[in-house]
Amino acid sequence: MTAPNPEDSINVGHRLRRARVVRRLSQRELARKSGVTNGLISQIEQNLTSPSVASLKRILDAIPISLPAFFADEFDAEVPEVYPAGSLPVVPAQSLFPDSGDGLALRRIGGESLHKLTLLQLALAPGAETGGGVRSESDLAGWVLDGACTLILGDRNHSLAPGDAFLFDARVPYRFANAADAETTILCAHTPRS
Repeated sequence: MTAPNPEDSINVGHRLRRARVVRRLSQRELARKSGVTNGLISQIEQNLTSPSVASLKRILDAIPISLPAFFADEFDAEVPEVYPAGSLPVVPAQSLFPDSGDGLALRRIGGESLHKLTLLQLALAPGAETGGGVRSESDLAGWVLDGACTLILGDRNHSLAPGDAFLFDARVPYRFANAADAETTILCAHTPRS
């Protein structure tokens, strides 16, 4: 560990404290989950020491939050509590479904940087699909609001219609495909595994 450089523009201590508090973790709890000392967490949060990349990664994995999300510019932005109609943040489809083609529209509330819960609105145009087997370290739940689609979960196909719901371990490869003539809208929620 080295003393922080006052010239550094990113306040690691402030960011770590904020990420910990948002997740409702005490310093002791975070230290126990990450395998570092409570004193180290305290020193980092007070900017008395700068953690190594390996130490910071261990701590962030216990929150959980990725290194890129931790250092993202929007990390310290004000987080809305209410999202008026039409104001849901749009997410590039390829960020969640790298093999997807055109015809996907994603909107998201929450995310790994500040919340344990992520809520997604997924709209699939006719013929669109999310692409090859996606996986994530979470459980995925949701329901079809309108339209129809197929959920391909591992080697099983499930036809979904309006009102149908699902809940599964997202470590199993999955994808959604819309073979219908109308757009399908799905509301999904996932939380990281502890």
